[in-house]
Amino acid sequence: MAKSRAQELTEFIIASRTIGAPLRSLGDRAKRRDEKRRDQLYGILREVDGVNFQGEIVRSNITWEDDNKARGMKLGVEEFRQRHPVYGKRLQAMIDEHRKVRRAHLHVGFSGKEDLPREVYMAVLEDMGITGKLAGRVYDDAIAISNAFDKDYRADQTLLLPE
Repeated sequence: MAKSRAQELTEFIIASRTIGAPLRSLGDRAKRRDEKRRDQLYGILREVDGVNFQGEIVRSNITWEDDNKARGMKLGVEEFRQRHPVYGKRLQAMIDEHRKVRRAHLHVGFSGKEDLPREVYMAVLEDMGITGKLAGRVYDDAIAISNAFDKDYRADQTLLLPE
């Protein structure tokens, strides 16, 4: 008997969620560890005004950029300005003053074409609770997936630092 479209869709959703759940969990673990180490690296780079990894595979630096911060209060402010024109102008001036913010961006990447040693990736996976042969398979598969999706995992990365 042929499967109904509803049954096919149900099976697809269940299989997709079964595959996606551990991948999301792994991604979430990596993200939490990235954020912790990002903050630590920012502290080091800020103290020493940059680090030069001469002759090394990787590099990192901080840049400061002006970011316009948009707030979702536009309609409320507009209504307030209409009801209270004098105070509305003052409020708008204060919002405009605080909207322009300088944000720190951490840039990390490779210095050349050389990749990190496999041991570095294995240490990251071990830190995330994946060890032994499974870590090797996860690493190999992650690189294969990256290549299949045509993602350049070696591309420079810019991480926005918290305010």
